[in-house]
Amino acid sequence: MNNNARDSLINAVLVSTSVCGLLMMLKGLLVTIPQGAFTYSTARDTILISLVLVMNTLFVFFFLTHRVAPSKMVRTDTVTFIWAYLGSYLPFFFGFKDFLYIPLVDVLIALSAVWAIFSVVRLGKSTDILVSNRGIVTNGSYGYVRHPLYASYILTNTLYLLISPFFLWRTVLYSIWVLCLYMRIYYEEQFLSHSKEYREYATKVKYRLFPGIW
Repeated sequence: MNNNARDSLINAVLVSTSVCGLLMMLKGLLVTIPQGAFTYSTARDTILISLVLVMNTLFVFFFLTHRVAPSKMVRTDTVTFIWAYLGSYLPFFFGFKDFLYIPLVDVLIALSAVWAIFSVVRLGKSTDILVSNRGIVTNGSYGYVRHPLYASYILTNTLYLLISPFFLWRTVLYSIWVLCLYMRIYYEEQFLSHSKEYREYATKVKYRLFPGIW
């Protein structure tokens, strides 16, 4: 398969997966919308899924309308693609129901989702699912850590894991996802470090995900 055919296939896979993911979340949202009495559980599920749906809709929108980058600024090799793909889409298989109701955790999840929305908006047309350099963003939430969007993913999914009744299954899936996300960050930073602008940015913003930790 030549490079053009491979790139077309990759884009088709990414677009179709993104759209299917949004449809899954939309279905989950429709199921949670109160049909009768308005309870804490229905309100909580509706709000949290809505926030995640907004974040992912924005992400897909910016991904589909991102800046065109020279081929040398985008990595489409198989290994990097697999890590990026799994690091982006495995959370869709966590499910959107059956979680315990703990108000403090629910508030933290909501705040994490809002943080993710701001991070996606700030990233804008530099958004990509593949490892690429479509412009270095250094302000907003990116002025605190280098990967604020990934940080919000980890926080949100960790909180959901803690209130999951299917702890063992989701722990296995979560562990695989964390490994994939770590490898995605590794390849992304390795690739971006070829840019002088990114090296200077990494010198100023030392932490990747959480200030004072890593």
